[in-house]
Amino acid sequence: EWVEDLRRIHDSGKYLLELINDILDLSKIEAGKMEMHVERFDVCQLVRELSQVLRPLVESKQNHLVIECPAAIGTMQADLIKVRQCLLNLLSNANKFTEQGTVTLRVEITDRVGTEWMLFRVHDTGIGMTPEQVRKLFRPFTQAGDRTSRKYGGTGLGLALTKQFSNMMGGDVTVQSQPGEGSTFTIELPALFAHPEAVLGAVLPTTPSIPRMPRTEQIVLAIDDDPDVHAFLRDVLQPEGYRLAFAFSGAEGLRRAKELMPDLITLDVLMP
Repeated sequence: EWVEDLRRIHDSGKYLLELINDILDLSKIEAGKMEMHVERFDVCQLVRELSQVLRPLVESKQNHLVIECPAAIGTMQADLIKVRQCLLNLLSNANKFTEQGTVTLRVEITDRVGTEWMLFRVHDTGIGMTPEQVRKLFRPFTQAGDRTSRKYGGTGLGLALTKQFSNMMGGDVTVQSQPGEGSTFTIELPALFAHPEAVLGAVLPTTPSIPRMPRTEQIVLAIDDDPDVHAFLRDVLQPEGYRLAFAFSGAEGLRRAKELMPDLITLDVLMP
């Protein structure tokens, strides 16, 4: 009788845990406290592990996963956990925005002025993006567009973290995309990364604070497109003496937050 409800609770818990971990990572980067754990690892072994994790997700969308990694590509020295997280973010996104198509991970090694670099290319045959969507792609909590975020979900943190981690390891991530023709994300990393202490101070842009107006009443602003959530919060908080305000969209929520300067904001993080 309760299985479906319990499954929703479990899935929501997993999602919130991932969200909290991502926010903690962003906070560490912003504070210059993110640690690097550099080790040497086999690139093909990492790719095999990723393909095993992704294959069930790819099959659930009726997509085809293609792996192109030369057996002789060898090893690289970097933060294995961060490289894995970056690739998993890109592959998961590629699969999310593709249906009955192909997701390809291609690994190459190249020489640049006597230094070896690893190139990880993630290509999909999905919906693609406009130039304007590409321009704002790597900002924290930003997604390609309102319609996209409504349909596909997500928090807009994965790509921001991928960009920051790539920069911290001495590399970068770039994207090429056309609407209706899919996207190609490329992570470029030095094969031998030996100086993590030089990049721990990577800083994310911060939101300027707005001065608070003095007042005695306590206001709670609820931003959610589900009226049942508004009713629930009203039932719980009004008897405790709080003043409730509500917004049904992100734009309305931002406007009301600036007007009211509430003491607390609750929001549906999946809303545009």
